[in-house]
Amino acid sequence: MTAIVATTLSSTGLVTLTLVAFAVGLVLGSFANVVIARVPRGESIVHPGSHCPSCTAPVRAYDNIPVVSWVVLRGRCRDCGWAIPARYPLVELVSGCVAVGLAATMLVLVGI
Repeated sequence: MTAIVATTLSSTGLVTLTLVAFAVGLVLGSFANVVIARVPRGESIVHPGSHCPSCTAPVRAYDNIPVVSWVVLRGRCRDCGWAIPARYPLVELVSGCVAVGLAATMLVLVGI
């Protein structure tokens, strides 16, 4: 018989776990956006890198931070001003929240 040893996380550990889970969810949501946008058009999800669908300008690394960049750029392409649909940060936020929920569920299941 295997005994499950329950441990407790400090509040700092819980906050850290929540932030890491949320960040991982944001990144996965960002990738999901790439798949959602490109696969129906028959485009590669690898090449070219992130770019504006309107002007095809490459998205700079500092403009490719999930949710934050959309807010900083006010939902517009830095180069041509094309309105980036709110769907992009929404998918990222939902993915981040789902990841936090999954992490919390795992903690409950293992008794922490």
